[in-house]
Amino acid sequence: MLSHVIPIPFGILYTCINLVLLAGMFVVDRHYIGLGTLINLFLIGYVAQYTQG
Repeated sequence: MLSHVIPIPFGILYTCINLVLLAGMFVVDRHYIGLGTLINLFLIGYVAQYTQG
């Protein structure tokens, strides 16, 4: 797992990777970026991190 190699929490790592992908989407086609994209970018990584048992 990448979070074992890079010593930062999963939520922050997930957000950083998604920011890189979002930058690519701005170049390719902006109309695919919506509310779901932003929720995924800023929320899902932290939810996954804190709901792990």
